[in-house]
Formats: sequence, structure tokens, C-alpha cells
Amino acid sequence: MDKALADYFEQPDTPARNSPIGLLMQRILVKNPGMDFAAARTEAHRLQQLAARRKTYQFPPILSPEEKRQRLEALERRLKKSRE
Repeated sequence: MDKALADYFEQPDTPARNSPIGLLMQRILVKNPGMDFAAARTEAHRLQQLAARRKTYQFPPILSPEEKRQRLEALERRLKKSRE
């Protein structure tokens, strides 16, 4: 993975490895190892745009599919309790 990632960032039409998009892409690929580079780049741009709309510049958390499922289950439990 590291060799492929290094080769990807050496291409002329890709972001720099230590740019905000490059760093986000690396974090996304660590959390979602099956994701391809184009999808990771698109997701990094989406997260950066989301962060830019806030008053404080902070990236949203990058969650693995398992973490997303756990958060959704916790939310459903909280909503179920409030309805009872």
C-alpha cells in the first residue's frame, strides 16, 4: 500500500503528499483500505468543503464502516429510549 501510495503522489496530476487533500486521502485510505485513490480524493475534497463551511476550521472525523455502524446503532438506541 505504501509503495502504491508513494507512486500515486509522484504522478503530475495528483495532489502533493503533504497537502491538505493528500493528508486527508492518506487518513481515508487507512480507515477504508478497499477504497481506490480516485474515491479517496473525491471524499477528501468533500470533507474539506464541509470543514470550510464551519466557523472553526476542523475536519470531520473519518470513520471506518464499522465505526459508522456503531455510531448509527448508538443513535438508534438513544432515539428508541426517548420515544419510550
